[in-house]
Amino acid sequence: MTLFEDGKRIGVIEEWTRTERFAEKKTVLGKEIVTRKPKDQCQFVSPKPVNWRKRLHLVAEDGTKLTLTDVRVTKVTTVTATIDDEK
Repeated sequence: MTLFEDGKRIGVIEEWTRTERFAEKKTVLGKEIVTRKPKDQCQFVSPKPVNWRKRLHLVAEDGTKLTLTDVRVTKVTTVTATIDDEK
């Protein structure tokens, strides 16, 4: 995966994890409903510090592009984000 910040290449991500989130069943007014599936999350260590306020993208070797939102940066380069869009 290659990390981009506002279209500028930051570097290659060696390891990243994707946490798949699932829809949940809830009881509302005595009826069981299925909630909308929340967006998946990912975590990785950036090769360089990133600005959490800028638009971040991960691009795989096969051209798959992940748009990241709700970005949280800890320890300067550890990034946790929600995968907003996958193309």
